[in-house]
Amino acid sequence: MELKKFNSSSEMLAFLEECLSQSDTDTALTFCRDECFKECLETCSWDLIPIVTKYFSDDVLRSKRNLFNCCEEILDMVAEKSSPEEILLVLIDEAEQLVDVKLVTLLKPIQKTLLRLKTRLDVSVEWCFNSIYRHLLSLPIPEDRNLEGDERKLLDCDPSVQRVRNVYSAVMPFYEPFVDLVVDKDSRLDEKQKVGIRTAILRSCFRLLGKPLICMDLESSAEYKSQFYFICEKLMTHIAHLTKNLLHHLEDLDSDNLNNEGVAEIVEQLKLSVKSSDSFSTDEQVSPLSLGLFYYLIFSEKIKLNLIPMVYSPLYLLGKCVHLSSILLKSSVSLVQRKGLLLSNSVLDRIYDGSVPRCILESNIYSHFIEGLFLTAVYCCDKDNRTLAVSTIKTFLDKFGYKGQYVLLVKMVEIANHAGLIGYLATLYKNLLNNVLNLTANDDEDFFNARNVKYLLNKFCDLLTMRTFLMPEM
Repeated sequence: MELKKFNSSSEMLAFLEECLSQSDTDTALTFCRDECFKECLETCSWDLIPIVTKYFSDDVLRSKRNLFNCCEEILDMVAEKSSPEEILLVLIDEAEQLVDVKLVTLLKPIQKTLLRLKTRLDVSVEWCFNSIYRHLLSLPIPEDRNLEGDERKLLDCDPSVQRVRNVYSAVMPFYEPFVDLVVDKDSRLDEKQKVGIRTAILRSCFRLLGKPLICMDLESSAEYKSQFYFICEKLMTHIAHLTKNLLHHLEDLDSDNLNNEGVAEIVEQLKLSVKSSDSFSTDEQVSPLSLGLFYYLIFSEKIKLNLIPMVYSPLYLLGKCVHLSSILLKSSVSLVQRKGLLLSNSVLDRIYDGSVPRCILESNIYSHFIEGLFLTAVYCCDKDNRTLAVSTIKTFLDKFGYKGQYVLLVKMVEIANHAGLIGYLATLYKNLLNNVLNLTANDDEDFFNARNVKYLLNKFCDLLTMRTFLMPEM
């Protein structure tokens, strides 16, 4: 198709649309590089963008790659030469159509457009982050297949997992220039804009740590690290660049107000306000699921663990992380439950056996934690999770001295309502008594007098349906 003279911008748009509809990419690119096309870019770029972006689809990408690449190049010209204030909202609107390939392709021109803005960059950046978040929320959560051990690597072949991975992989580089603008002392931005953009980035990054990412398999080993691990590593790097203290978010976590609802959907809607100077400086509420994954990545996957201040008490970390672990354990998704178990074990591993004072058990967060462990140990469909929950019960018990173990066992017996659990607790109590009786003179020996020993024995035996099983065990 030959180029011709045009009388108006509308004629130019019609000519370009005809070229693209006929897949005449050479003519389309020649036309767009011509001087006459500048008028189109200056006067009607908002009409031009939909003409181009309608070809950003999986079908065109597969069967007409030249056309797809041509449209990418044209849109890049638009992002470079059109008025950024005029085209930004059009680009965002096109990106919000919940088509993966369209969002991924539009991220670069949107980024380029944002960086050309001279005013209101902080507000505009947040618009784009919100669009990304809405798209991610629309992605389907993979079916819970209850795979165990190395079988979980097969999840990489799940189409839903691949969709999530591809979108997250494209989104991570989008944040980089804006993080650089905030941390660069020689940036063109004033302090007010920096604070606004920093707030928007942190809020968005914590949102990305929620669904669907938390439902993915993120575990790593010395031999294997999935692409999701590197995605999380990049996301944590963005947060670390903008946050002086990665543990600061724990201070805003109200651990004593855990809502003990059995329905996972209700628990996942729990919110916590983050209003401190090192957090978001906003009334925006952040899902504790996101914070649970955040600290799982730090303590369990050891991402940015070297940046954690060492002045925090292990008991303080235990209380806060056990609260988050309890919320993760109440999820209906086995991979989320597993993250809760691994988080609690990672924090427990930082504490010496027998060093935790029994007075901390007065807090109701530990009752909720025990409930979560019991529910997982009995009802979880994933065998690995059940086994890990049972071992976590023993690990948690061992962190207390003998008096503390007695108090904790009393609390556990009051909560337990399953025959297998009660039998397991009876075995733990028997082992505790054996250990105490084998001690030389010790303060603990007086604590385990006839009255206290009989009290817990009666607790077990009052469970009438278990009397026949428990008495020989005792």
